[in-house]
Amino acid sequence: MDFKDMMSKAVKMAESAKTLQGQVSADGAAGGGMVTCTVGGNHSIRALKIDPSILDPPDATLLQDLIIAAVNQAQQRVGDELRKTAMSQMGDLSQILGEEA
Repeated sequence: MDFKDMMSKAVKMAESAKTLQGQVSADGAAGGGMVTCTVGGNHSIRALKIDPSILDPPDATLLQDLIIAAVNQAQQRVGDELRKTAMSQMGDLSQILGEEA
């Protein structure tokens, strides 16, 4: 395999990783599921659900803490999934480079 072929495969892998980033999402929850959140691969919040029972009586501090916990959990899970995929792709790249040797 020549250098041009290796670079082409590496570019395709990078494009695949970017596409995957748009497709990956993960959920997080806090307060026994009273607050749930979905975070995308680019770490944007896609959904946030709050159980209405937590609003009666209103406790802004508790709600803030639960939102932060749910978002952090979802972001951690997205990061884990992206790292797992990146490691898999690094293995693929090692195989491509290994074919050259």
